[in-house]
Amino acid sequence: ALYDLLGVAPEATDAEIRKAFYKQSLTLHPDKNPDNPEATAKFQALSEAYRVLGDEERRRSYDQHGQDSAAAGLPKIEPVVFFAALFGSHHFEPFVGRLRLAQEIDGDLEFLIRDATMTLDEDAGGLDLLKVHRAHKQLQKVECVRQVQLAVDLARRLEPVATLSDEDAAAGEASAKWEAEQNAEVDKMAKTPCGPEMLYLIGWIYANRARQFFAGSMLTRIVAQVEGSLHLAQSKAALAG
Repeated sequence: ALYDLLGVAPEATDAEIRKAFYKQSLTLHPDKNPDNPEATAKFQALSEAYRVLGDEERRRSYDQHGQDSAAAGLPKIEPVVFFAALFGSHHFEPFVGRLRLAQEIDGDLEFLIRDATMTLDEDAGGLDLLKVHRAHKQLQKVECVRQVQLAVDLARRLEPVATLSDEDAAAGEASAKWEAEQNAEVDKMAKTPCGPEMLYLIGWIYANRARQFFAGSMLTRIVAQVEGSLHLAQSKAALAG
């Protein structure tokens, strides 16, 4: 049974099913189990199970008529691509952080989501505005921590070349070694699902943010901000398509 495969009860909530799929898939992901056909087969089976049970209509069909009926007409998609589309890829976390869906499942935002959704004050018969405000502030804090951590990681990445001196005879060799290491990492990321598209988007965003930071005038900064917003929207649409 698909429920047994995911390790959840038939009455499990959507959130419980999603969490079970995420946790098991992380363990069995091909990136962590190279040259392991058994793990790959289990990873694929988990993906197929979640694509049925994670869809309300297909889950209802499965409960009533079985797997053949529920999986009928299910589009083919590589399990690794499906997982990356939902939760992102750990290869890109040093540059973009973790996707919010993965944070929610791991519990990082569980208390925030609970506060943000349970905002009805039954006694007062309306919204608990204080709770909404508190949840909003906490979400802002989580996002700020993500951005600061990314900035720290970027500074550490650039430090080996940022501190080089032109007068140092070994500077050229050190710079070439650093560049080769970065290129090797990029080549590895390019081979992941949606890798080239993600790399282009990340590079463009970083360059655009740099233009905003070093802008010589307010007008230049505003133009860069507008360009960034438009480009991000277009890139999201391209990745989704």
